[in-house]
Amino acid sequence: NGKMLFDLTKRVDAPARMLADIERTAKFSIGLAGADKTDITYFKVADNYTESYDIPGDNAKMFGSAVNTKVYSLLNGEDQLAQMAINADLTAQPIQLGYIAPENGEYIFALDNTYTEYQNIEHIYLLENGEVKVDLLNAQYTFTTEAKTEDERFAILIVMKGAKMPTDLMDGLFDNDVASPKKVIYNDHFYILNTNRRVYDGTGKYINKMQENR
Repeated sequence: NGKMLFDLTKRVDAPARMLADIERTAKFSIGLAGADKTDITYFKVADNYTESYDIPGDNAKMFGSAVNTKVYSLLNGEDQLAQMAINADLTAQPIQLGYIAPENGEYIFALDNTYTEYQNIEHIYLLENGEVKVDLLNAQYTFTTEAKTEDERFAILIVMKGAKMPTDLMDGLFDNDVASPKKVIYNDHFYILNTNRRVYDGTGKYINKMQENR
């Protein structure tokens, strides 16, 4: 059906620093507009950040007493952040986006121009219920929601420029007979092995063909 759904159940241990030969820093911000209000959440990528709450780097979201349109990222699915600091080795793991919609209606996700240091990023995919909907570097995304607080519906996936696949990437991952497309997270990057044994990255870009004898 052409849809790309993310399955994060299969992970493989691998050496770190797949992106060691390219620049590994970036800054960008995502805005959410709706109900006559706009809010922004911020992201920073660098090698020195961790999976935990980093000071400086991560900043908690402050909501105040008024119920307005809000957008935030979620650290480990729990902490609501105004700014998230992401380790460059972990950029290809989906990052949850939460929102508060004060009214029923249409809302729009789009890149904001507050942070514009994303020249080292190839794609910023917006996922809805695990499905890639749009590359925010190229387009905005409109959706409809009830008035609610929602933490599970949306996520982003960052694809840094210059990611390369090791020649032995697929060794031991799959059986020789590939009956259906399979997905894998390898070194925290997302790949697809299609039924024709061709390997694609998370953008759908063809990379190489799996060796028959491996």
